[in-house]
Parts: sequence; structure tokens; C-alpha cells
Amino acid sequence: MSKILIIEDNIDVVEALKGKFEDEGYTVEYHLQKEGVLQKIEKFAPNLITLDISFSDENDTVGIDILKELRDNYPNTSELPVFVISGTMDAPRLEKLTALGITGYFLKDDCGYERVLEKIKDCLLASKNIVSGIQDTESEMIGKAPAFLEAMWHISNAAKAESNLLIQGKTGTGKEVAAQYYRRNSPRKDRPFVTILCSAFPGDLFETEVFGTVPGAFPQAKNKKGMVEEAQGGIVFFDEIAELTEAHQAKLLRLTQHKTFNRIGSSEPRHVDAVFIFATNRDLITEVQKNKFREDLYYRLETSKVELPALRERLNDIPILVEHFLRKCNIEKKKNILKVDDEIIGRFKKMSWKGNIRRLESYIENAVDNCQGDTIKLKDLEKKFADELKIENEQEVVQGSEFNKEIKYSDFKQLLDKTREGMEREYYTYHLEQNKGNVLKTSQALGMANAYLRQTMKRLGIEKK
Repeated sequence: MSKILIIEDNIDVVEALKGKFEDEGYTVEYHLQKEGVLQKIEKFAPNLITLDISFSDENDTVGIDILKELRDNYPNTSELPVFVISGTMDAPRLEKLTALGITGYFLKDDCGYERVLEKIKDCLLASKNIVSGIQDTESEMIGKAPAFLEAMWHISNAAKAESNLLIQGKTGTGKEVAAQYYRRNSPRKDRPFVTILCSAFPGDLFETEVFGTVPGAFPQAKNKKGMVEEAQGGIVFFDEIAELTEAHQAKLLRLTQHKTFNRIGSSEPRHVDAVFIFATNRDLITEVQKNKFREDLYYRLETSKVELPALRERLNDIPILVEHFLRKCNIEKKKNILKVDDEIIGRFKKMSWKGNIRRLESYIENAVDNCQGDTIKLKDLEKKFADELKIENEQEVVQGSEFNKEIKYSDFKQLLDKTREGMEREYYTYHLEQNKGNVLKTSQALGMANAYLRQTMKRLGIEKK
């Protein structure tokens, strides 16, 4: 079972947390003073830490100092989840803690230990999936990046509450996999799960297939259940909802608001007991501004939404994703390839990944097909993949390595953009390292706004260390 370390000088708080955690079966130890914290962490090797930042007889930076020392001296703990539970919090301290990579924070007066427990359970569940290397092809929500874990918590919480959910994310970020993750965490997991690809139904075919028909609706019409009705008691997943016409969006609004619909040719409303998941790779607020998406439907959906991070925003997840896809391909293709060469992993981390996780999986599938040994090397990639990998690697491009000069101008322009992006990433990474990962100090040293630096780091996929 997972191990939790409580770093807190108030024994009443310790006992309350310890009792809650142990009731769930976790192994719990605690530390009541600032001295010896790192030694305790090293000896106990916890899977998660709760940390008080202001010890009663000390100044209010003790916890920050402890966390900074931990991150500086034990780089392998950069992904160790740390939840801050403190009596007070202000913007400057929160900024420092965020720069040091905390997973979340709670105020003692209003956090409620049940809420703390729920968050920690979700976090440890995610970490367990990561460490164990899920082999079930259904379990592909894999990663350690904070933005990814936050998305997982949101999906899990929405599923447990049986709330409708809007999933947004670029192409290839795993929206369908996220919908399945919702299903597995929902009380409705053993009931029908119906996927409706909105772009697959031209014209009136959408209403016919989704809502069903009655005799007389049109020639040869039959009494037929639609896909929504087939999901009675379960979950309906509407994928690519931004592709719907305005008329179909109106039908969807009614379904979402009242859980009622009409079969084509019938004036009799029908009720469906179902939860609705919606997904899109578009920015819906932009679509609203362009009058391509109904504003009332958007505001109905955005009450519960989650944004899946692009792969470039979670580059440190690449090794565990590669390991997962390699294991999956070995099973499917009946091979026994042990690893992917470190040189390829290094190059993967320098790519912009416009195709996101789906593109990464394509790389591994291609390499597994061609690999004859126990380790995937560059030579195992087909030329189109090898060329893409080469021109995406900013160091080789900047140094003038050869690339395919027969490419179209649009592709060449992309290459230039990627080269510039690579130089930006190298520049900001260097200065962040000079300032030991402190984002605020780095922005001050460079003479730029802190908020802009954070936005740039997110765009370039630079994670706080």
C-alpha cells in the first residue's frame, strides 16, 4: 500500500490526518520538527507528503525552505507529490510553492479532512497506475506531469459525481481515452457506453441515428431506437461536438438541459437517464465568437470541463509513455523488445509533438515493426519518421545537419518555426538552471514579466524543477 509522510508540528492535526489515512489502509508516518526532515524522507521513502509551511515557533517560510532543500538535493523527487496544508496562504508564498512543484494546497480552517483525503486518494491512484505500468490497453491515462494529474482528478471527481463533462484538447491528446477513464471511475461503469462521432453523420442522418425514428417519419421509416436511447442508464460520449450544425446544437442543448428528446416523426418527448461527455479539439469560446457554436450550449457545457495538456507541456512523461506503448506493441505483435535507445528518448524530448500522444504511439509502432533486436535504435525508424525526428531536433538543425531539402515551403516554414522554438527552449532552460528553477528570479534576471515567462514555459513544454 502507498506510504504517506506528514510533516507537521501540530500533533492534533497529525492525529486527525493519520487516522483518516490509516482508515483507508495507507502506511503513515509523521515528523514534528524541521530538523531531520530530509533524512526522514530518505529513510521512509514516501509516495506522498503533506507539508505544513509555518511551524508554530518559527517564521512562515520553514516549509518552503524544507521543500526547496528537498528539490535541490534530491532531483529524483521532482515528481514526488507534495500537498501543503497550512493555516495561512498568500500570493507570494503560493507563487514560491508553485515554482517548487507542489501538487496542491489546503487551508487548515476550511479544508475539511475528507476533501484532503479524496484529493490524496486520487493522486496516489494516478501514481500507482504510473509505477505499475498498466498493461491493460484500456488504461492509457498515464503520466506524472502536474497538469496531467490535475486533469485526471477532475475527470475522476466528475465521474464519481455522475456530472456531465466537457473534454477539450488538441488532436491526439487522448480525449477518447479520457472518456473511457471517466467510465471506469463512474458508478455507471457496467452500464451502456455509447460513442457518437458527431462528424460522421451528414445532414438529417444525425437526428435519425442519434434520436431514432417512428413509422411515417419518412418513406420506409421504422420504429427504431436512436443511439441516445440505447444508452439508457449509462453514458453517452459525443465526440467532435464542434462539428454539429446550429440546428443539431439546439437539439443537444435540450437533451443536456432536460434529458429529453423526440424521435424523428414523433411529438412525444422521451426521457433518457444518461450522463453526457462531450469532446472537441477546438477552442469553443472562439467558435462562439465566430458564431459557429451556440453561446447558450457553451455555457451549459463549460460548467464542468477539463483541458488535456499537449504532449509538449509534459515532455518528462515521454519515457513512461514510451515504455507503455512498447509493452502494448510487444503484446499485440508478439515481440519481446526490451527498451528504446536513450538517444531516441532524448530526441523525443526536443520535439514539438503537434500530433501529441497519438503521434508518439505511431513512432513506437513503426519502430517495433522494424526492430530485429532487443533495443529500438534510430535505424529501426522508417525514413519518414527518421527525417521528422531529425528536423525536429533543434540542436542538429541549428548546427546545420542535413535535412530533406525537397520538402514543400509550408513544411520548410514549420522547420524554421521549430528551430526557433528549440533555441527559445534552450535559452530559457539555461537561465532557469542558473536560477535553480526559480521562475520569479529568472524573470527578474531577464527583465521580463513573470506571467509572460510562465506562459512561455507552458508553450515550450518547460516544466518547473
